[in-house]
Amino acid sequence: MADQARMEILRKTVEKSPNADFPRYGLAMELVSDSQLDEAEQHFQKLLEYHPEHISGHFMLGKLYGQLGRIDDSRATLIKGIEIARQKGDIKNMDEMQDELDQLE
Repeated sequence: MADQARMEILRKTVEKSPNADFPRYGLAMELVSDSQLDEAEQHFQKLLEYHPEHISGHFMLGKLYGQLGRIDDSRATLIKGIEIARQKGDIKNMDEMQDELDQLE
């Protein structure tokens, strides 16, 4: 279960600074931990709207889509994340997203 106090702090921070990547990502992760997947999805999507090259955002949204059974969305999100990671030379995240993608197939 997510830490409710931490989640509330993150919510307030996101309200004050909606385009800041760290608090929005943190809030989305807390929501996943608390099984609030629909709201987590919204925050991951907003994160990627503001920060389209946020590698971890793509990775975690891709995993979330997989959990929700939205395989096509998961695949597309992971493929995009893999390409961004490749462009940035982030081999570790690229490999982890590829492993996640391979498990979908």
